[in-house]
Amino acid sequence: MSQKFKTGDIVRLKSGGPKMTVANTKTSRDIHNPIINVYCAYWDENDQTFRNTVFIEHMIELVPEKD
Repeated sequence: MSQKFKTGDIVRLKSGGPKMTVANTKTSRDIHNPIINVYCAYWDENDQTFRNTVFIEHMIELVPEKD
């Protein structure tokens, strides 16, 4: 199975939000299908804090390079 994202890619939630950097991906399985978890890091401007979080691959999209 081909993964959409690789380490270093810049992504954003499909619903919006800050730009995030892909730190890692990991594939796990539910009963029937593989699930690709994307580990992301970003700077939280509101709290002035570095954050790490995990999203399911289908929740995020690549940010165009010009953005």
